[in-house]
Amino acid sequence: MLRYLILILFPLASINAQDAYLQHFYGNESSFNPAFTGQQGALRLGISYRTQWGATTAPAYLAQKVVLEESLPCLFFDYGLFARRDEEGAGKLTTSEFGGSIAIAVPWEPRFLNRTSSLNFRFGASLAFGQRSVDFDALNFLDQIDPFFGLVNADNNPNSTGFVAPLGAGISPRYSTGSLGISLKGGINATSKRPLSFDVGVAIHNPGFFTGPDSRQSASLLGLDNTLGRRMVYTGRADWVVARVNRRTWSVKPSAVYQSQKGLSYLETGVGISWNQAVTVGGYYHSARPNSVGRNVGWSSAQLELGGRLPGTQTRFDLGFSYAFQHGFLKNYVRPPLEVSAVFSFGRSTTCAVLGYDSESWMSKSNATACPNFVKAKSKIYDNIWYKADRMSGKY
Repeated sequence: MLRYLILILFPLASINAQDAYLQHFYGNESSFNPAFTGQQGALRLGISYRTQWGATTAPAYLAQKVVLEESLPCLFFDYGLFARRDEEGAGKLTTSEFGGSIAIAVPWEPRFLNRTSSLNFRFGASLAFGQRSVDFDALNFLDQIDPFFGLVNADNNPNSTGFVAPLGAGISPRYSTGSLGISLKGGINATSKRPLSFDVGVAIHNPGFFTGPDSRQSASLLGLDNTLGRRMVYTGRADWVVARVNRRTWSVKPSAVYQSQKGLSYLETGVGISWNQAVTVGGYYHSARPNSVGRNVGWSSAQLELGGRLPGTQTRFDLGFSYAFQHGFLKNYVRPPLEVSAVFSFGRSTTCAVLGYDSESWMSKSNATACPNFVKAKSKIYDNIWYKADRMSGKY
């Protein structure tokens, strides 16, 4: 089904494709907003794999990403590197991109905050280089479809097409594009029994700033000069410790993501329940709505995150699973999306050590803090993924 939809659009000079997306926020934060780069408080390696829109007659859409990010408490910025690859349809419409991102934290200490609360503005930017390709020989066009026999004629022979690919078609120019983002990250009442951390952000992707005589932002497969579609992303999430039982914490983690690009709007909202930063179970609703049609393609997803420190190390390992349940217009046509992710977090800032700063595991020092969901390293606020209760003293 997807291959027909793609090829119906191919002849149009105004074709605009949507960016690939990942529905599991954890491990993919900087994909939504570059301001989130490095805010987890670790040297982190993440791998994500997603399959969606597969059907008995069409291959699934695949999205794969690898990201390396490092939190730098010794410097004024954090950074990340990424590579991603997406494959769609029978013709293997393939997009490959690689690039980097940077985020700068600016502390904000308004008078209404107490000593155990902090706020940071984070400003981020990313730059990616990519190229797209498609195999026209594997595709079917509208003039090949017989109204009665389908892709064959009365003699059961395949129908031919009058489409002739332009010279050089099938491979797009090498393009460059970027993203800009801003977020407000906060930690409230770190020493209380029910601390709260949150962040809200807005980002613009493919803003068009990189289009010029010496750089291109076109990924056209037909030699057209149309640019990548601008994508807006709005996010909000929180982590609130609501109970401590037997020296273990229970947290509520609501989140919402809204994206809009070229006539398509997407909303994801839901909440997760976390036990001691080791297990998080969540339920989310997803709504994709073409603005010109108004029909909602909705689905729900169940998400599971499992994590903890590897024994005898200062390394944390997290696994994420997201499985969707179709209940919208497409439920009888495509298979549900499935996404898995794996994240390795290392409690040592390698860059800071190379620069001659304290080479000890700086995030392991946060074990002594009273806050299980955020920590302040100098003037920066980071997620406290290294928190561990002191069983001997009962302190948290």
